[in-house]
Amino acid sequence: MNKRIQSMIAMIVILAMSFTTIAATSGKNKVADTNQKPTTTEDEDEDSGVTEEGFEYIVGDNGLTYPAEVADYKDVHPSHPNGTIDGDEAIELLNEIEAEVLSDAVDNYVDAVILYEDYEAMGIEIDDVTWGDYSVGDNEEDLEFYRDIRDRLLTIDVDSLEGQDRLFYDKLLYDVEESIYGSSFTAFAYYESEFNPLTGPQNDLFFILHVISFETVEDAENYIELVKDIDRYFDQICEFEEDKAAYGYALSDDTYEDIAVTFDDLLAQEDDCFLYESFEERLDNIDGLSDEDREQLIEDHEAAMHDVLFPEMQECADRMRDLETGEGEDLGLTQFDGGVAYYAYVVRNLSNSSERDIEDHIAMIEDRLDEITDEYMDILMSGDRSWLTEYSDHEYSVGDTADNLAFLADVVEEDFPELPDHSYNLMDVPEVFEESFSPAAYLGYHLDNYDANLIITNNANVDENFGVTCAHEGYPGHMFQSVYTRSQCEHPYLYLADSVGYVEGWATFVEEYSFKYFGAEGTAADIVMIENELNVLLMARWDIGIHYENWSIEDCADFYSGLFDNLIPVSAEDFRDIYNILLSDPCYAVKYGCGFLGTGDVIETIRNEFPKATDKEIFTAYLDSMPLTFEMIQANMEEILK
Repeated sequence: MNKRIQSMIAMIVILAMSFTTIAATSGKNKVADTNQKPTTTEDEDEDSGVTEEGFEYIVGDNGLTYPAEVADYKDVHPSHPNGTIDGDEAIELLNEIEAEVLSDAVDNYVDAVILYEDYEAMGIEIDDVTWGDYSVGDNEEDLEFYRDIRDRLLTIDVDSLEGQDRLFYDKLLYDVEESIYGSSFTAFAYYESEFNPLTGPQNDLFFILHVISFETVEDAENYIELVKDIDRYFDQICEFEEDKAAYGYALSDDTYEDIAVTFDDLLAQEDDCFLYESFEERLDNIDGLSDEDREQLIEDHEAAMHDVLFPEMQECADRMRDLETGEGEDLGLTQFDGGVAYYAYVVRNLSNSSERDIEDHIAMIEDRLDEITDEYMDILMSGDRSWLTEYSDHEYSVGDTADNLAFLADVVEEDFPELPDHSYNLMDVPEVFEESFSPAAYLGYHLDNYDANLIITNNANVDENFGVTCAHEGYPGHMFQSVYTRSQCEHPYLYLADSVGYVEGWATFVEEYSFKYFGAEGTAADIVMIENELNVLLMARWDIGIHYENWSIEDCADFYSGLFDNLIPVSAEDFRDIYNILLSDPCYAVKYGCGFLGTGDVIETIRNEFPKATDKEIFTAYLDSMPLTFEMIQANMEEILK
């Protein structure tokens, strides 16, 4: 979900993060087992060892293991001999493996009912009505699962696979090998906070509850059980945060306070929460519901909210404040043993680039920053100020959310492929969230149909570029990509386990492309678009600086000043809010900045290779290549456009 931070050049923004439930590299409740160590040989020292895949590790003073060195692409993805299973047997095995992977990932009631309108038709079996477990898992069990999937994939003659079967094979093998690496080190689970004040599950909680639909009385009763289960589930996350602090990874008091405030904000809704009305509206969808049963369900729901959910929000706030001991500190990952190796692993996944290392990303970001800041400064230093009035008064929007989406749905038809029939719902952000919520966000759910799309609008934070924001969230951005991909995809894994860097890269790229639909042309428009891109790329560069190069807040300010030849005076404190966000959430900005550049690089490369191809042909080939890594997408586009 999208959050924005107001800052100094126009707006330094964090662009929309779409809702994704399944991570490409591991199930959301699977974290490392701190009571286990990777297998060692008799000759190895007690404080080091080598995993089955050959990754060297060190045991820290806290008993957790971390990599001895930073792994590169070839370390995690070694070459393999081709398998021998082909033909129908290979396809059957591939489909069997996909079903197992999806069943392992979608292992709780919430994920099942959010992801699917009919999860049972997808072969998903759920025994208990819960949010699943957030606990320290058995990483040896996870490794055994991933290794089994890898080994079975490697029995297939990959050269015999065609079309999306080959794309699915390549992406799943890539993801499984990443999961093996990520599960090999127990310290990896503790570098980041789960209750992050910006992206933690508490921020999405009420919106997730809002989109769970009812068709039967049992559905409504199950929903009430979920409301009650928040107590157990969030207690587990609190225990994780407490364990994290005990292992020596405590956050600063300010960050714990920020987390506590997120729960305060939820608690403030107890008497006037939109979920009360939403629950009653969903009861209208239950055929034959008697007045008596309706009143009982409403009573039971309100009791669960007042007696369980809101007291749990208070408990979480209290437990986070109990961690404010003055002993914790917000640190870049460079300060942790193994932190740089972890950051490289996360960058590889969230940037959606399989073969670029961090130095490659730095070069790409800085090269593009140099280009656009030179253009920016040329305009500012030219002495021509004829564009100022238009810049100050510009409005790239045609009205409210509904107006902009209707407008965009029509105009994008010339440049993008046709969508299947679909629908979407609109929702306004509750007042209590307005200060921290972006102008708009997209939430996709029930991915087995095309009608479960929600666009959330924050009317208190709509700006003059709101139409372009709607392009990011709706057409041709998140909603467009989600609906189109599902309509073309033969393997559900590909759209359920897509990289955040892929979806954000696409949405951010087409957001910039969509300025033209709102008549953005001339010098004033150039300034707006440059500032929009600067926001994305600066955040990504600071993110890498903080967690890979140990940048201080002063270093971030110096980098900014240097871009503008020190002609735009800034102080370190001007960046305090942004610095704290990036410090507490490694790779938060990488998925936007590197995803944006990766998307653009693929599309520009293909344009150069196929100069006669139209934008519509290129965008269609890009989307038809499925949510793979950028390197895989480019190779597939070349085949499509030959």
